[in-house]
Amino acid sequence: MLLTFGLLLLALAGGCANYRIGKAADLPFRTVYIEPVANRSFAPQAQALVSTQVREHLMRDGRLRIVGPDEADAILSITLFDYEREATTVRGDDTVLASKFTMSVIARCTLTDARTGRPYFQDRETGAETEGIFGLDDELTLQGMQSEYQTMPILTEKLARNIGNLVLHTW
Repeated sequence: MLLTFGLLLLALAGGCANYRIGKAADLPFRTVYIEPVANRSFAPQAQALVSTQVREHLMRDGRLRIVGPDEADAILSITLFDYEREATTVRGDDTVLASKFTMSVIARCTLTDARTGRPYFQDRETGAETEGIFGLDDELTLQGMQSEYQTMPILTEKLARNIGNLVLHTW
């Protein structure tokens, strides 16, 4: 009985050793160049954050190598074109002043085959949103800017993950 249980446990453990959920898609390219992000929105300091975070997301996946434009099999261009901050909660003592906002940003992405110039996808839009709390008391501008600055990396990380998924998954 103990021997049978041991063999069954060994068989189950060996079968699960290399199990993966789903199969990673084979990409038609192995290297990618990410052009500097263009910011056509009013998202403050977002282009540097998005650029860095997209690179990190693609490198973590491990299927692509980030290279310069002369070595790349594919070129990714990203343009931020819409950034909004919408009030979602107002102060109890003054309904004109907001205390919580939803921030959203939309990017337009194009992934091009560097050898042929043909796009894998063109002007594909993706976005992200997050909530931020902005303490709007006497120092309205300073506190709002600090809160927006602290929330921006969270928003751009979500956007970078979505952009990375556009590149890494089947189109």
